[in-house]
Amino acid sequence: MKIILSRKGFDSANGGMPSPIFPENIIVSLPIPSSHSPTKISGLNVNGYDIANVIYDLSSKRLTSEQYVHLDPDIDHNILTNRHKNWQGAFGQVGASQKHLSNNYVGKGDLFIYFGWFREVEQHHQVWQFKKNAPDLHVIYGWLLVENVISVYNNTTSILEKYPWLECHPHLYNNINNTIYIGSKTLLPEISENYSGYGIFKSIRDIQILTDMRQGNRSIWKLPACFYPSEEKLALTYHRKKERWTIENNEVVILNSVGRGQEFVLDIGLYPNINRWLLDLFIP
Repeated sequence: MKIILSRKGFDSANGGMPSPIFPENIIVSLPIPSSHSPTKISGLNVNGYDIANVIYDLSSKRLTSEQYVHLDPDIDHNILTNRHKNWQGAFGQVGASQKHLSNNYVGKGDLFIYFGWFREVEQHHQVWQFKKNAPDLHVIYGWLLVENVISVYNNTTSILEKYPWLECHPHLYNNINNTIYIGSKTLLPEISENYSGYGIFKSIRDIQILTDMRQGNRSIWKLPACFYPSEEKLALTYHRKKERWTIENNEVVILNSVGRGQEFVLDIGLYPNINRWLLDLFIP
């Protein structure tokens, strides 16, 4: 089995700001702006918040409710109304990032763990703003266990016959290596069959924070020692240089994570102790 740490949501290039951490540690990953999508900000339904107003305020009025967004991964049933009765979570990838997943044989039974850039927000005089001096963090916000992998190229008709609810998915277009990963209905039995195979964490716990809070750089991560690579165990893809990894007291690992790239793959067959971390991630 492989886990894929997958960077998604607003970033400095797409959206130009972090996603919000609301009071009581509620988190919302904002889907990136896109002109090739059927979904507008006005169509999003997020935890009871007027998310269109939140985005408008936080972006200094740059992003309005009429802005189209790339809703992918689509793993939160409640973010859109009038879902198809057979809807399942799904995630699409294309281009170099999909080639990386393919080259690392990502497929059925592998687990995407989604993270993004987050920062605390607050209201001041009824206007949402980023909290002064709050740290920028990389935070895990969702997951998808792969049930099926679909090649989209020249295949849209048969895809919609089997998965009609993908009709509005932003990756249902005819690019040569465009691929959609369908989420499983249940999570791995060794973790918990009580969880769906896809979904979001609605609030933050410490285990979801990748950033080393002692650092001023969100890309410096603090991970359990079980992630530490060796000559026998290949490191997370894009992180194979030894100088990126430092182990402290055989308890934690400090990783200088790369600033670019979306999909970081790890074969946890070589890292059996990561199963304990996964269990802790899903079971408080």
